Amino acid sequence: MGSYVYNSGNLVLDLLYNLMLESTGRLQKCRLYEMTANKTARTTIAYLIVRDQAHENAYAKALETLGVNWGATLPIPKTHAEKFPEVKKLLDLGLHTQQPHFGLDGASELAKIFQGPSPMNDGTTLSVPDAPDGFPVPVARERFEEFSPGLDPALLELVQATADMEMAVTPGGATGAPGTTLSVPDAPEGFPVPVARERFEEFSPGLDPALLELVQATADMELAVTPGGATGAPGSGAGLADKVKDKLT
Repeated sequence: MGSYVYNSGNLVLDLLYNLMLESTGRLQKCRLYEMTANKTARTTIAYLIVRDQAHENAYAKALETLGVNWGATLPIPKTHAEKFPEVKKLLDLGLHTQQPHFGLDGASELAKIFQGPSPMNDGTTLSVPDAPDGFPVPVARERFEEFSPGLDPALLELVQATADMEMAVTPGGATGAPGTTLSVPDAPEGFPVPVARERFEEFSPGLDPALLELVQATADMELAVTPGGATGAPGSGAGLADKVKDKLT
């Protein structure tokens, strides 16, 4: 069991613990909201604040079914997050009172608990709606930004060579063309893997010289022990123990 999993053996106590985690999480997110003026950050944090409230409602409702009477206790703490414009917008949409389900049969066990007046005493009603409609996720263009320089030219060449090789051994490409007969050919011949140049970028100082030497020694050993490089040839591998001993001593 992970150290982040809490289980006392008592269901009420465990649910109280979960409610406490959601409540303190909401409090910390409110503090993070106030620490930044970035609009994107605030919009993101606002959504997390509101969904934490929804999760608090779920645990509180579960505890009600076990006999807990909240009275005017909740919410704890009273952060008054509705004063944040981004949070108020989502509260007005009722996102803190909804727990969408994704069941294919249109039913949800959660709906048996997550219903009726909110235990947060805010006059709202809880509901379990169907899953919201999805939308296509566009593939964004590659952006050569700082710390994201894109593929190394040598690596890009290797990717293209691999694609060309797969197209060559499979008639019609990976899916085949109408009327073609696909077969299972022998493994294609290997090709040399280029070692890309070392890039000394900010926060990326490259391999430690001793580690780099070990990597090079390992590569030399594999090429020496396996005729033909990484793909090898039948009957190769003789003298491996001696080669390893020589390289490591």
